[in-house]
Amino acid sequence: RFLQTSVLLSLLALGTATHAATVTLQNGDKITGTLKQMTDDTLVFESGVFGEIKIPFKEVSQLTTDEDVRVQLSDGTALKGQVVVSQDDEIRVKTQPAAPVQTLSRAQLAALNPPIIDESMKYSGRLDLGGAFNRGNSNDDKLNVNGELVARDIKNRYTLGWELNEASSAEVTTTSNRRLLAKYDRFLTAKDYLFFSAKAENDKMADLELRTSLGTGYGRQFIEMPQTKLSGELGLNYVKERY
Repeated sequence: RFLQTSVLLSLLALGTATHAATVTLQNGDKITGTLKQMTDDTLVFESGVFGEIKIPFKEVSQLTTDEDVRVQLSDGTALKGQVVVSQDDEIRVKTQPAAPVQTLSRAQLAALNPPIIDESMKYSGRLDLGGAFNRGNSNDDKLNVNGELVARDIKNRYTLGWELNEASSAEVTTTSNRRLLAKYDRFLTAKDYLFFSAKAENDKMADLELRTSLGTGYGRQFIEMPQTKLSGELGLNYVKERY
């Protein structure tokens, strides 16, 4: 019996050691488990008994974490350390063993373990090259070059595009035009953005020496995946042509 009791106590101690946090609700109930995150005033908690549960943060009377938690404050400040939320709405964050405990009010807390957002700039682009060279009954030449470079982070997108078309038949030019585009998109939300664009183009066969345009407006990104992109834009353009 002594052996069985010892084993049982050991298992209980082991189970308790794996719990990274303890939540005490306003009604006095206690839940032990793992703190996953707290965003939008909702605490997401993983319990070995109840599984994943969501608790309105206002229903949390006390919270203690044994492991470091990423803390985001309402002013944007980010901390990391062990967290204690007390009954008097005071929050204490111990960032380092030797560092003093930082004391905050519950009103200053925006999130615990918020989703990690990658804000780094990412680059993509394409280059298309095509042409034809025919010799025989007819002499035809054709060259098409177009491409695009895009730099994108969470709030900004920069686009540079270009296009060149040249063609001749029997040594007579039939196509000769060029186009250059620069565009900036400022994202207001994950899908809505304001854009500013500048474009220049010429077309020798249309006797167009230079056409320039400046535009601005509102856009919405419906789909943005590596292979598929779909957006819609509404705005104004100023166009100037010189022949």
